[in-house]
Amino acid sequence: MAICAFIWHGGNMAITPSFKRVALDDLSLSTITHRAADSFEVELDDWSQFHQALAKLESIDREADTAALGSTKWLFRGHADSEWPIISTLERFNPSIDTLEEYYAYAYRPRYGIESATGQQWNIRPPHEFAEEFGQAAVVLTGFNTQPDEYAYLVYLRHHGFPSPLLDWTRSPYVAAFFAYSRAYEQRQERVAVFAYLEATGRGKATSPASPTIYSFGPYTRTAPRHYIQQAEYTLCLRKRSGEGRHGICSHMEAFASRDAIQDVLVKFTLPRSEWRRALGYLDQHNMNAHTLYGSVDRLMETVAVREMLLNAD
Repeated sequence: MAICAFIWHGGNMAITPSFKRVALDDLSLSTITHRAADSFEVELDDWSQFHQALAKLESIDREADTAALGSTKWLFRGHADSEWPIISTLERFNPSIDTLEEYYAYAYRPRYGIESATGQQWNIRPPHEFAEEFGQAAVVLTGFNTQPDEYAYLVYLRHHGFPSPLLDWTRSPYVAAFFAYSRAYEQRQERVAVFAYLEATGRGKATSPASPTIYSFGPYTRTAPRHYIQQAEYTLCLRKRSGEGRHGICSHMEAFASRDAIQDVLVKFTLPRSEWRRALGYLDQHNMNAHTLYGSVDRLMETVAVREMLLNAD
């Protein structure tokens, strides 16, 4: 059974990917690469099945690694509501900012104030230089690699709440599960979700500048400490605008809806919200909680409150 939905972005209707429901036992490399444009939804009965789901993904990993062109590793993100689409904070905050060059100009403006307040400095190009040189780059990733501080700066802003087209993921499925369940005790939705994303399945990745393309930037950059604690990585979805030399910011959902069969695989695992006590208890026992993932005193208070008043309550 496939599920389609329609969402609005800045007044334009966009199609989200078709989620094909599959049983956990049927999840395999051949299943997820069988047909283009499909994404997959696996409904899990309880927290214990989440561990089984991860074993399935590890099996797919091993099979994909044997392919001649290599593969990437799974990335994860958690949603407190299984019905939420995958959208960036910029899409939620101001979808009218629709090119990377325009966004960069907005991010650049408060640079000196941010540097003064934080004591940090970034060696980044003025917006006009960024736009000119980025437009001439043969590959999007090359446009950032010529000035690594720009990516580091944008990640820093994203980590501290500035709206961003960068979509955050984690290499840890358990970090993603924590974010899915962290406030479940005060929510009312029936199910949470953990998304798993595989950029390449062993047969390379084709890109078309004129189509929505997801670019993965990897984990290595100088930024906030919790970037490393949370094992964070980021993706960006862009489409080159012909004749303009600009890069349109696209919804990741649009790219998933038009993906090739061998790349950009998205699997959504949904779990009952009612499993929050088992999930958070397991994660806390393995030292994964708000305090360890954020490191602040405020998050320490949140952690001990959940632990003492909810998880260990008589």
